[in-house]
Amino acid sequence: LAVGGSVTFAHDLDVSRKTSLAGVVANGTSQWTYDVPETYRGGFQARLSDRWRLGGDATLQLYDKLEGNPDWADDAVKEYSACLGLERVISFERHGGKNNLPLRLGFRYRRWGHLVNVAEVKEQTFSIGTGFPFRAKMGMLDVALSYSMIGDQTKNLMESNVWRMTVSVTGLEKWW
Repeated sequence: LAVGGSVTFAHDLDVSRKTSLAGVVANGTSQWTYDVPETYRGGFQARLSDRWRLGGDATLQLYDKLEGNPDWADDAVKEYSACLGLERVISFERHGGKNNLPLRLGFRYRRWGHLVNVAEVKEQTFSIGTGFPFRAKMGMLDVALSYSMIGDQTKNLMESNVWRMTVSVTGLEKWW
C-alpha cells in the first residue's frame, strides 16, 4: 500500500483584465487580487495481485473562502472530487494477445467550486483505456475513452454529456 498527500497553502493571485470592443471607443482595464484558499489532496495505491492495482485520490479546494471579486463570492463553494481506478499493468510475458496489454477503468465524482442557478454542479466521469508498448520497453501509446455527465437541466438550467477520447505518448522512461 502506498499513500500520499499534499497541501497547497493559501496565496494571493494578482489579476489584470483588459476589455476591448471593436468599434467602441471605450476600453477598460480592471485589476484585483484573489486571496486563494488552501487546497488539500490525498491518494493511495494498493497492489491487489501481480498485475492488478487499485488506486484513488481526493481533492478539497476551499473556494467558499475565495476573496477578491465580490461578484463571484455568493456563488463560490467548496470544490471536492474523488477518483477511483483499477488497472491491470502491462505484461511482457506471453499471456496471449490482448491479455498482455494494460487495462484501466476509472470513475470520478466532482462537485464544482461554484454554483450555477444557485445550485451545486455535479460531474461524474467513467473511463476505460489501454496502452500499446514501443519496442524495447521505450514507452507507450495510451488510448482512453471517457464519458462525463455534468450538471442537471432542472437545477442548473444546463446539462452536458461529454464523450472524450484521449491519446497520449510517453517515451524513453528511464529512471536513474
